[in-house]
Amino acid sequence: MSSGTKWLGSLLILAMAWASTAALAAVPGKTTIEGALVSTGGGPVADGDYAVIFSLYKDAVGGSAVWFEGPVTVAVKSGSFTYLLGSATALSQAALASLGAGGYLGLKVGTDPELERRPVAAVLFAMRAGVAEGLDCSGCIGAGQVDAAVLAPFAKTADLAKVATSGKYADLEGGPDLSAYVKASALATAAFSGAYSDLTGVPDLSKYLVAADLADVAKTGAYADLSGTPALSKVATTGSYADLSNPPTLAVLNKSCGTGLVVKGLKADGTYECVAAMDPTAFPPDAIDEISNGLIANQFVDSVAGKTGVAIPDNNPIGVSDVIDFPDIGLAQKIGISVNVTNSKINFLVVSLIDPAGTEYVLHSKSGSGTVLKTTFPDPTKTVSGDLNTWLGKNPKGKWYLKVVDSDYLNNTTDGTIVGWSIDLQTLSSKKVQVKGDLIVTGSITSAALDAKFAAMLASAAKPATYRWAAFNTYTESNEGWLMNNSAPNMFGGVAPGNWTDGSQTVCNMSADKEVLRTLYTNKGYAKANANVWSEVWVGYSSTNGRVATVMFRVRNNTANDIVWTPYFWYTAFSPWGEWAGVAINGTCLWTGDCGGGTCTRAQAITVPKNRVSTILINSNSGGQYNWGYGNQVRKNVLAFYNNSLSLPAGLEFVDDLDTATGGWEQ
Repeated sequence: MSSGTKWLGSLLILAMAWASTAALAAVPGKTTIEGALVSTGGGPVADGDYAVIFSLYKDAVGGSAVWFEGPVTVAVKSGSFTYLLGSATALSQAALASLGAGGYLGLKVGTDPELERRPVAAVLFAMRAGVAEGLDCSGCIGAGQVDAAVLAPFAKTADLAKVATSGKYADLEGGPDLSAYVKASALATAAFSGAYSDLTGVPDLSKYLVAADLADVAKTGAYADLSGTPALSKVATTGSYADLSNPPTLAVLNKSCGTGLVVKGLKADGTYECVAAMDPTAFPPDAIDEISNGLIANQFVDSVAGKTGVAIPDNNPIGVSDVIDFPDIGLAQKIGISVNVTNSKINFLVVSLIDPAGTEYVLHSKSGSGTVLKTTFPDPTKTVSGDLNTWLGKNPKGKWYLKVVDSDYLNNTTDGTIVGWSIDLQTLSSKKVQVKGDLIVTGSITSAALDAKFAAMLASAAKPATYRWAAFNTYTESNEGWLMNNSAPNMFGGVAPGNWTDGSQTVCNMSADKEVLRTLYTNKGYAKANANVWSEVWVGYSSTNGRVATVMFRVRNNTANDIVWTPYFWYTAFSPWGEWAGVAINGTCLWTGDCGGGTCTRAQAITVPKNRVSTILINSNSGGQYNWGYGNQVRKNVLAFYNNSLSLPAGLEFVDDLDTATGGWEQ
């Protein structure tokens, strides 16, 4: 409803639907109100339901409502409405009494301000008859109208009998004489003593309990005085182990197996069963994990998968097969064949497995329902024929074939797919061991299979990386143009490819998200003094084809003071084509620079903050072009550190923690 709505007071009619005999029944807490709402243009408002609030006030303007209800929904038609006041919140006597001799009714529609208040008609004051509801006599006199002197003759303490104030039976006058009924001299002695011995005429019980007639045990309570006692074994009375019959055989004490022998168990006669100490035949083949407290194991679960998406020929007796050439990894301790096959009707499929010895095991044969067969044999699903557990303890090396035949007609083309299958083996390996703890070697590690390359990898893995680096192109001169449609900045450190080599952006614009940085910086460098990170020259057919080289250093300042580190580096950059070099620390840009057509050097002072790990980023960009005929342009990209500047000042150290680091530039 618009703020221009008006309430026609001349149409306000208030009528009370109450009986005139209100003093004889409860006065209702409701009354009917009729009214009309018109717009500022003079016509009625639109038909519909309106949310309104009714309020009663003592004054025409100002003051707080003594009663209100709403918002309530009022149906308006042709501008008119009727509502029963008190439907949601009853009209109370106290609220009406507070109106005094007047009273005004307020109306608020929706979010509009309250409309002008209207005086309340007299009929509302009929509700005050409720205060007389409990009275049904005229001329009644209450205690307040009676003088205390009127009642004085009716309650005088001096006129009351003594018993009225004492409450004692002895103060009663004219009470009955009960002395003849209870005379102490007439009572027997037992009435006063309560003793059984004072009773007269008691029965003679002596013949029922004669001490001489009792057995000795009744008088002594001693077990020895019992007659007919059970016969106890000797041990019951002595408590001596030597008096036991059929005692257990105990181990022979103070004996030994002898030199080089240990006790394996006890024989039936209590003597020792001795074996050679650390006799390999005395331990199971898989006991290495128990002996090593779980740190070394030669039990493995290996899974080798077959092809995926192999189509099954429809209604073909030959079917389709796939092969897994299982490697030589040890003896099988547990075997499982996992199968995932789809078909229009799996109850027309026959699925078989042929082992390296040519034995066929039927896994599934025209059973079940639905379109998917996805399970593992022989556990939890048993094979139809053949026992796969015959391979336990054997080496499963060799070719294993899975064969699927569909015998039902659908279209004579293909029906379903071998989605995937695998051979899952728990093996007792004789080829490898697993070390679950740290491997600490006091001597050297030697192996004929350990070549120089692997040894170098071990040497590199033994020390942390000095830096992470990445080098990448941004543009291809084929139809694609910008790599990844220039829409994958998170693959390039948070900067879109076009912005690296055509938009003047540098490491100063990179993302603080560690996951984005991990995506770009996938290479590690281990140089300790100087490093040629990247150096290349290429022929391009477009100036847009730029290349970027960048490094990340994670540097910890272990001291309580800031420390300045100054790396010296070679770089390239060609700003006329929007290709700049840059240096940043913890998201703060320290420098961006151009190098024109050559290769430039820079010594950049970097203040590393105290007591934290900082992220330092440096990048070079494509150098200026050299025209080499036929529109070809020779360009270069160089990023290299010199002057032993990778040897950090005291108090600083390189940290290789990007794989686990979290947060943004703050850490």
